[in-house]
Amino acid sequence: MALATQTQALLQAARQLALALAADAVLLLTETDLDWKAVQQHLAGCRLLVAAEDQALTERLKAEPDLTVLDIDPGPTTTEERMRLAMLEAVRTDRLRSGADVVTVYNGIDVQDKPEPVDSLSVIHLGEHLERLSAHDLRTLDTQVPLETLRAVVDLAAEIGREGREGRPVGTLFVVGDTRKVMSVSRPMNFNPFRGYKDAEKDVRDRNVREQIKDIAQLEGAIIIRRDGVAVAACMRIEAPDKSYTLSMGLGTRHAAAAAISKCTKAIAVAVSQSSGSVRIFQNGQVVLHIEPLARPLIWGHFHMDGDGGCPPPAPAGRPAGAHPFFPRRPAMRRAARLACGLLVCLAVAPGCQRLNDERTVPVGAGDAYKVEFDPPRSDQKVTVTLTSPGAPISAYLVKKEDSAQAMDAALGGKAPASALDGKEKGEDLTLSATVPARTGFAVVIKGGPKPAEVKIKTVGR
Repeated sequence: MALATQTQALLQAARQLALALAADAVLLLTETDLDWKAVQQHLAGCRLLVAAEDQALTERLKAEPDLTVLDIDPGPTTTEERMRLAMLEAVRTDRLRSGADVVTVYNGIDVQDKPEPVDSLSVIHLGEHLERLSAHDLRTLDTQVPLETLRAVVDLAAEIGREGREGRPVGTLFVVGDTRKVMSVSRPMNFNPFRGYKDAEKDVRDRNVREQIKDIAQLEGAIIIRRDGVAVAACMRIEAPDKSYTLSMGLGTRHAAAAAISKCTKAIAVAVSQSSGSVRIFQNGQVVLHIEPLARPLIWGHFHMDGDGGCPPPAPAGRPAGAHPFFPRRPAMRRAARLACGLLVCLAVAPGCQRLNDERTVPVGAGDAYKVEFDPPRSDQKVTVTLTSPGAPISAYLVKKEDSAQAMDAALGGKAPASALDGKEKGEDLTLSATVPARTGFAVVIKGGPKPAEVKIKTVGR
């Protein structure tokens, strides 16, 4: 079957764009079977990934030689959602890395019910895109809360976990659905900021409303949201009586409240960890979905010149209280002097300063492998990785990023990666250490044991 003229033109444009941008791959979302030899000729020199609209077409495409097919089953959903599923599957199977640039060819204009040829071209950077849960994940929840509401709340929670607010990390809790029963086991700790507003002005499906809720999320207590997406209360203390739930070690009172309220009601609880930015979704007292933020902003703190014990020394006689012997009393000059002094201190300690300090908690399924990647250091760096997995032994390996795919395969096959810089096996507390060369990315590969694990990872580089 010959390719349509429109399809040929789009493929040629995709090739030119991919080569000009040094893109990692071209993703083709297709609703029909094509002449795949001709497709590959038009995309010569580009890495091609293919995702089909339905499972039947996917099975046919798998029979094509030299064709990389992403196995997704999107069901009746939008093109955007199919694209998101394909990206997630490509990253999950190590065909794409997070942060990759992808040129996507797809049918973006649905005007008929029958399959149509591709008609659109986009360039996508896999950044925050991958932090968002897909509708496919959320459909697995057996709940009366509409998918649109769940998506809005989970996207909001992921943004809060990643961005924080006003330069500070923020933790919060959303409780969605079964509102009458949820309110009966909760009580206010402060004034309700949503009281007196129309429903349209507090609907989380509206992006402008979500931006306002990011400010409210800084307050103590849970935010209660109806199944139709309307926020009804904030600053709520959860007093759910049910305690028959299991919570992983290291999770605090916010997650305990999320587990309890989801156990004694039909609500879905979405908890954002203040320490890591992780988002956990609770149903029936259990974590059913988990999102790790791909990146959190680096926050610069203020430099303080304080006396011993964190308090300024007393002012000598003749100098007003609050004045400093080295800093002028005028605020602008005092700030400038502190900044200059801070820079001198930073320069003094620079040769021995810490270049990397990362902490996170990741879920590792029984027998699964999990990979955490780090950017290349600018100079040789001594890296130490401490992993803690209470009650669930794991194995872990420190590898170069270029060897991480082979390391994942080896770990899944029950073998230690031959290229590992360091590795430890079958323990609950493991420490890895190696010197990573300059401009060399690296990764930590974790192999789960017979039980699921919540693994706390601390990575320090000097």
